[in-house]
Amino acid sequence: MVQVDVIGCYESWKARGKEFFQKKKYKVWRHENHPVALETNSMVDERINYIHQNPLSAGICYTAEDYKYSSAGVFAGEIGVLGVKVL
Repeated sequence: MVQVDVIGCYESWKARGKEFFQKKKYKVWRHENHPVALETNSMVDERINYIHQNPLSAGICYTAEDYKYSSAGVFAGEIGVLGVKVL
């Protein structure tokens, strides 16, 4: 039987993650916050479309609906793995 120190592993992982993200050259995202008010339906649609296009831009899939964890398929009438309710 193999015993694993789960708490020790978690603490080590947490410390490494904190160290990793404190180093500016290794950050995955920028920490600036520039909120944009979404005042119209077209502005909301524009942002949703932008988010749906990210997997395509990254070369992960060929269409937005192909990406498993995207709401794009739900918007297209398909059944997705995420609980998304289109209003």
